[in-house]
Amino acid sequence: MRKVLIYTFLLSLLFLAGVSFVFYGATDWLVYSLFVSTFISWLYIFFKSGRNRVSDEIERAILDSAKVSIIATDINGVITHFSKGAEDLLGYKSYELVGNETPAILHDVDEVIERTKVLNEEFGESNSPGFITFVRKVYSESKDENEWTYIRKDQSRLPVILSVTPIYSNKGTIVGFLGIATDISSMRRQNEELISAKNMALKANRSKSFFLANMSHELRTPLNGIIGMSDLLKDTDLSIEQKDLNQYIHDSSQQLGAIINDILDFSKIEVGGIEINKAPVNLKSFNASLDRIILSLNKTKNIKSSFIMEGEVPGGLVLDETRLTQVLTNLLSNAFKFTKEGSVILKCGYSEGSLIYQIEDTGIGIDQDKVSHLFSAFTQESEHMRREFEGTGLGLSIVRELLQLMGGAISVKSKKGIGSVFTASIPCEEIQDLNFEEEITEDIQLTGVKVLLVEDNLINQKLIVKTLEKVGAIVDVSLDGRDAVEKVRGGSYQLVLMDYQLPIMDGVTATKLIREFNNEIPIVALTANAFKEDKRECLLAGMNEFLAKPVTPGNLKKMIQKMI
Repeated sequence: MRKVLIYTFLLSLLFLAGVSFVFYGATDWLVYSLFVSTFISWLYIFFKSGRNRVSDEIERAILDSAKVSIIATDINGVITHFSKGAEDLLGYKSYELVGNETPAILHDVDEVIERTKVLNEEFGESNSPGFITFVRKVYSESKDENEWTYIRKDQSRLPVILSVTPIYSNKGTIVGFLGIATDISSMRRQNEELISAKNMALKANRSKSFFLANMSHELRTPLNGIIGMSDLLKDTDLSIEQKDLNQYIHDSSQQLGAIINDILDFSKIEVGGIEINKAPVNLKSFNASLDRIILSLNKTKNIKSSFIMEGEVPGGLVLDETRLTQVLTNLLSNAFKFTKEGSVILKCGYSEGSLIYQIEDTGIGIDQDKVSHLFSAFTQESEHMRREFEGTGLGLSIVRELLQLMGGAISVKSKKGIGSVFTASIPCEEIQDLNFEEEITEDIQLTGVKVLLVEDNLINQKLIVKTLEKVGAIVDVSLDGRDAVEKVRGGSYQLVLMDYQLPIMDGVTATKLIREFNNEIPIVALTANAFKEDKRECLLAGMNEFLAKPVTPGNLKKMIQKMI
C-alpha cells in the first residue's frame, strides 16, 4: 500500500510538472504540481480504503451469518475473534472473551486432560493440559479435528465437532489459530434414537423367540403323544371302524404338526435362524423316498401319479437332504391337495450343475394376476380356497426362502382350470467317487438294551416306554434332571434319552453334571424345543445327538441303534 502511494504521488508530480511548465511558466509550475499531486494521492487513498471497508463488511457478514462457532486466537491462545454463530451457540458475547480469554473456558476439563494424555503418548511428550492440547496436531499435520463438549455460559453442555487450522502471516509463519465448531447434538440424538430402536427390536425379537420356543414345547409335547399313541394303536387288534377312526386321528395330528412346523420355520427364516447343512446324498435313495411320499399322499386321492427321470442324473450330489425333502414334500402336498382328478407327475433332471425337479398337476390352476403373489407369506388365491383347502398360506413362502438359502430358485406356470407346473432348481456339486452305504431296511431290535428315559410328561413316558419295550429294550424313567444324574451315577445304562425342559433341574444342567463323571454314555436330546439355539446348547452341554418331537418310533429306534 505504501509503495503504491509513493508511485502514484511521483507519477502525478512528474506529469503535472510538465503540463504546468508549458501553461504557467517556470515560476508557478512547482507549487501547482505539488498541490494537485497531493490531492490525487489522497483521493486514491480514500477510494482504496472504502473498497477495503466494503470487503471487511462482507467478510464480517459472512462470518456472522454462519450457523457454526468460529473462534480465532493469537499464537498464545488469546481469543481475537468470536463470531455471531459462536455467540448464539455458547451464550457469550464477543466483548466478554475477545482479548481476555482462551478457548479453555469453553471446554470440559476432564476431556482436555484425557486428550492431553493421548497426545503425549502419541508424540512422546509430557505437555500439561492447556491450549497446546487443541493445537498440538496442527503443528505437525496442519489440522486437528475431534469431537469435544463445549460448556455454554449457562453451564449446559453442547457436543461439537471442532476443526482447528493455523493462521499464517505473509511470511508463512503461524500467527494464530482458527477453530470452527459444528453442533452435533441433533446427530447424537438421532444416533441414540437409532440405538434405542435397535435395542427395542432386539428385545422384541428375544421375546418372540422365547414365546416361540415355549409354544414349540407346549404344542409338540402333546402332539408327540397323540401321533405316537396313534402309531402304537395301529398295531393292536382293531375293528375296521376303529382303524378308520384311528387313521383320522393320525392324519389330523400329522396335519397339525405340519402347520406348527410351517409357523416355526417361517419365524426362523425371518430372523435368519435356518442353516443349510450340505452333505453327500445318494440320489437314488433320495428319489426312492420321494416315490414313497408320492404314494403316501395319493392314498386318499387315488389319482394318476408318476415319477419320471429325465436324462442322466448323477448318482451322488452334495446338498441339504432335509431341506430339499421339505421343499419337495410341500410342493407335492399342494399338487395333490388342489388336484381332484387327473394326475400329479414329478420329474427329476440334472443340467449345468443344477438338480431340477418339476411338479406337474392337472389341478384347479391359478389366475395369472395371482401368480406374482403366490410366494408371499399367508397368501392363498382366495378366501374361498382357504376355507375349502385349509392351510396357513405359508408353505410356498417357505419353499421359496429355503430354495434361495440353498442358492436355488423356483418358478411357476399355471392356467386357471387347467393345472400348474412348479420348477425348482438347486445348484449342487456332483460326487465322482460314490461310496454310499446301503440303507438298513430290516426291523430294528434293541433286545436287552438298557435305556434311561428322562421325561416329565406321562403320555410321552408311556409312548416311548411302550415303543422301546416292543423291540426288547429295558427302560427306566426319571421325572427330573437331578434324579437322572443320580441314576446314571449308580446305574449301568447304555443310553440316556434326555428331555430339555424338566422340573427341579433341566436337561442341559443334568447333562453337564453327568459329563463330570461319565463321558462314555451316549445322551440323546429328545425334546420339543426344536430351535437351532436349543440344539446347539444341548450339544455344547455334552449331548451326542438331538431328536425334535414329535418323533416317530422308526426314527427313535434308528437313533438308539446308531448310538449304541
